[in-house]
Amino acid sequence: MIIQKAFGVLILSGGFSSRMGYPKLFLPFNSKQNFCLHLYHEYKRAGAKQFIVVLNHHLNTDYWTDKLEEISSKCTIVWNKQPEKGRLYSISLGLKAMERPQKVFIQDVDKPFIKHKDISKMLNAHQDNGYLQPVFRNKHAHPILINPDIFQRIVNLQYSDKTLKMILQDYKRNFLAIDNSKIDININTLSTYKMHFSHIQNL
Repeated sequence: MIIQKAFGVLILSGGFSSRMGYPKLFLPFNSKQNFCLHLYHEYKRAGAKQFIVVLNHHLNTDYWTDKLEEISSKCTIVWNKQPEKGRLYSISLGLKAMERPQKVFIQDVDKPFIKHKDISKMLNAHQDNGYLQPVFRNKHAHPILINPDIFQRIVNLQYSDKTLKMILQDYKRNFLAIDNSKIDININTLSTYKMHFSHIQNL
């Protein structure tokens, strides 16, 4: 039986998408959903209550208005005006926008193949003494699920040269085998996108 637990989702899309040449969160996942909205629906099916999307502020233009409004109708958008500060800074911005410390999935928008059943399995396996990382065939994958203590630690952190990996070293890492061969596929170039989404012709 699936145990419903309150949790949040932090979707990261604060980079420049320079290798892709197109904002990754707007990439079509299927005929109806882009990457961001597909992730939203998978996490929603698993019971997520709060959705934060961290975006590069360069996307905050009239050109993307329609797509941004579609996302903002379902998720809270946080604008990262200093993406050069790196991934941990984006995570901190997103967590600060959440209502309270809670369990949170840290989800890269360019790894869109997570399924709601994977999310539910991770929630049920999560332990409060650290964070949970999925594994497929002995390979460490993403997203990770952090506990409220890690949440608060990141929020309280003053900007420095630390990385998320450095923060997580102070906590127990728990692993969970996930039967999803695509869970850690990173869509970071146009050729990689076409390899996995050859059926989509409208990009």
